Amino acid sequence: MTPGNPVFITTHSARETATLGRFLAHSLKKGQIVGLIGGLGSGKTVLARAIAGALGIRRLIKSPTFVLIVVYRVKNNGISSLFHVDCYRVRRLTETDRAAIMEVIETPRSVTLIEWADRIPALLRRVPERRRASLSLEVRGSKTRCISVLGALTGSARKWATAHPSRVREIAAPPAPGSPDRRRSCAQP
Repeated sequence: MTPGNPVFITTHSARETATLGRFLAHSLKKGQIVGLIGGLGSGKTVLARAIAGALGIRRLIKSPTFVLIVVYRVKNNGISSLFHVDCYRVRRLTETDRAAIMEVIETPRSVTLIEWADRIPALLRRVPERRRASLSLEVRGSKTRCISVLGALTGSARKWATAHPSRVREIAAPPAPGSPDRRRSCAQP
């Protein structure tokens, strides 16, 4: 979704995953788009709930699987709304779906969370890099998740990992120029 150097964080419970989501939410700015990528049961909705809660939303956040977009009103840091988009059922976008997603993405005072964001790459490429972030989740066990943070939230992810070393089992930063890349990714055990 977003080029650059990711930060890899391994969490060992839904609670740790939610803690990371709440922390990242505090660095979100109006107009930002966060792609949540991962298989069924990987923790995308856990992160969405944590981010929504940190933005002051008290309603139960569910994955909007049977509708494309759910909007929540927010009054936090100049952010007026949180759009929760779920592209799970998207195989091919209709013009109506495309227009609806573009309208959401272009709403200037909102934050948009997009579950299954990897299904709409062409639309997301239209968003300036400074406004994009992705959180890719990989299941590593019944409760363990490897989360790759890329784009606009990598700086915040590094801060969280530094402040919570007992909860973070793995973090990778880019190598120094000219050094070999020895980072472990979520794809490597």
